[in-house]
Amino acid sequence: MSNVQAAAQLADSIVQATAITHNPASTPQQRAEAVQFFEQLKHGEIHSTVYAAAVLTGNEYALEVQMSAYSLLQYLVRNRWSELSADEHQKITQLAYQHMKDVGHLGNQAAWPLKSKSAMLLAAVTRQQGPETFAALLPQLITSAAEGPMQAEISCMVMQFVSEDITQFEERGGEWKRSYLSALLASVETVLPFVVQLLQSNFQAGITSASQNQPEAARQHAAVVSAALGTLGGYVEWSPMGRLSTGNVVEACSFFLGVPDFRDPALAVVKQIVGRKPSKDPEEIEAYGSLMSKVGDALCQAAGALLAIPNAQDELGIEGSAEEYGRRLCGVVAAFADHHWSQMSSVQQQHTLLRHMLEYVRHPHLPLATVALSFWGTMMREAGAVPGPSNKASPMQSPRTSMTDGDGVTGAKASVIPPECCQLLVQGLADQLLRLPVRFEDAEVPLWADSAADYKEAVGTFRSQAKIVTRAAAKLAPTPVLTSIAAFQQSCIATATASNNAAAAAGPTTQQLQQQLQQGHMALEAAVILLESVLPSM
Repeated sequence: MSNVQAAAQLADSIVQATAITHNPASTPQQRAEAVQFFEQLKHGEIHSTVYAAAVLTGNEYALEVQMSAYSLLQYLVRNRWSELSADEHQKITQLAYQHMKDVGHLGNQAAWPLKSKSAMLLAAVTRQQGPETFAALLPQLITSAAEGPMQAEISCMVMQFVSEDITQFEERGGEWKRSYLSALLASVETVLPFVVQLLQSNFQAGITSASQNQPEAARQHAAVVSAALGTLGGYVEWSPMGRLSTGNVVEACSFFLGVPDFRDPALAVVKQIVGRKPSKDPEEIEAYGSLMSKVGDALCQAAGALLAIPNAQDELGIEGSAEEYGRRLCGVVAAFADHHWSQMSSVQQQHTLLRHMLEYVRHPHLPLATVALSFWGTMMREAGAVPGPSNKASPMQSPRTSMTDGDGVTGAKASVIPPECCQLLVQGLADQLLRLPVRFEDAEVPLWADSAADYKEAVGTFRSQAKIVTRAAAKLAPTPVLTSIAAFQQSCIATATASNNAAAAAGPTTQQLQQQLQQGHMALEAAVILLESVLPSM
């Protein structure tokens, strides 16, 4: 039997095994045998397997067969490339590039898995062929992107996957990796402007298509925007800060943070930038400051815009359209404050962001308020008001202002966390504590909690963090904070007294009795927590 005949028979077996894994009527034993067959292919004779898989990636085969073939071929390229001949290397490279071109012109027939698989295969081949192949491929990807939105989407995915493969997953080191990293670094000057231009042109084209009642064209342009943001995410983690600062990358992300369909991938890019550490290179220090200043402004704008959407209270709450995004945004803001707070463009911007975060920590949706509270914990720790190590080089000590307020809070602490802010923060936490139950056996478990035990743990976490932040706020601004807490104590005592009196008059068996007693208990619990928080400061 010739190699071609053996490969043809093997291709038939792959088609049959794929059909078994996708057939609901297949028995568990049949499925197990099919899975075992694919595992044998990964580790068995490679040449016939590569040939069979390459044939089955053709568009004449069913999608599930193509997916199996792509997965198999990608595994062999990633893990057994050295076992293939130079001629096989060249043929697989040509096949991967041609598939990328063909899939990009399939139109509506090109399902997302097919586009991603073809892009991943070409990225895997490019990774194995070396930096010269990547350098030669890059201009071809950019040229192909001009052929239409689907080709542009796949080109972006290939760039993203190559970047991630080399910077995150490549285990080889030495001169080979250094050469590839140099090739990637050289590509930044080309890739970033290309991607930013794609974002602008395809977003505008998508709006035009939607206005002309062309939903499929609008969908394709939207897919390019998402893929381009993914490419940025693959590059901003390691690109020179100077290039990021001057390349309109942050400006583009800032814009898309305000577009509901694209705010999640845009926030993912911003999160990658926030994760960057200050450079020790003297040439990069100024670029770092400029970059993080832009990021801080973008986050401030995004936080304020989200609070201004219609029905923001509901949209940020359970099952709201912005619930998950709101929590992720607050998490990125907290990370920014932890590492780059002093790089914001002005003290006014700092105070604006503080006001926005006050609104988030007051929100009745506890998961959102808890994430926002972590921001305030970071601020208090870096201000020196919370015991513990500070792992940054005094980011709170902004050089822009130095002032003293009437409560003896001086320098950066007064300018970055003003006394009135501390007071409003504690008042917001007090309102939150009033909402939290004391007895969880009788409490209604919210939809976001899996069980009463889960709810109890979340409440306990918030209370403990609230105590730490309240204590720190009292250190920074003792007079306004203690005044607010004293007023809150009186209000809680009055509430508890009124609820007990009303409960006594309502009778011992009514539901209203239980509600009134619970309200009184919650008020007393909140009062005790705040009192315990500030006693060490008095």
